[in-house]
Amino acid sequence: MHNHGVAQYGLNIRDDMVKVRALSDNYYALQDLQHRLREFEHTKDFTKLSPHEELLKNAVDSLNTKLGRPR
Repeated sequence: MHNHGVAQYGLNIRDDMVKVRALSDNYYALQDLQHRLREFEHTKDFTKLSPHEELLKNAVDSLNTKLGRPR
């Protein structure tokens, strides 16, 4: 967390503020992920899962192949 604080916010930020900002950043990142997952659920558009859309699409394709499901 301390390395993240320095890299993201600079050297002069207090430790307690690094923790608060990290929690806040994580909260908003999770909200964004939840939104993108809901969009994906409705559209099945893997670009909603960026930046890992190719990895996830390949994983789904592989699983479907192993389960004998059509693509």
